[in-house]
Amino acid sequence: MIKNIEKTSFFLLFHEGGRLLMYSMAHVGIRVQDLHRSLHFYVDALGGMKDKEFQMPSGSHLVFVRFADFAVELICKPGDDRVPGRNHVAISVPSMEDALRRLGSCGFAAGPVSPMGDHARNCFLNGPDGEIIEFCEGSL
Repeated sequence: MIKNIEKTSFFLLFHEGGRLLMYSMAHVGIRVQDLHRSLHFYVDALGGMKDKEFQMPSGSHLVFVRFADFAVELICKPGDDRVPGRNHVAISVPSMEDALRRLGSCGFAAGPVSPMGDHARNCFLNGPDGEIIEFCEGSL
């Protein structure tokens, strides 16, 4: 049982049995149709900084645009006919095992843990209303 929760900007600090668990908002993933147009908007118009870029085996092209302590992940997959827009919210966790254990104790099961680059890993789960939540450990 969580005894004390502090909320500060993008951070939630959970105090549990004398142990501090910190979760921070990592990024919001947005499905886009035209990566060049989206980069123009998020970098040139909004002042973000183009950061990491990945070409996934699935064919998706991912580009992270950084804003101070937050990022927008632009997800572009040629031929994807899904409606562009919000795809998922990502939460940074200090320990994937602790996060999965806590989720399991509350009745939620996450998908498999996958590597992301050399020093990070992630997993996904659906929230109670079908929303997609990504948990990230490490740095990209």
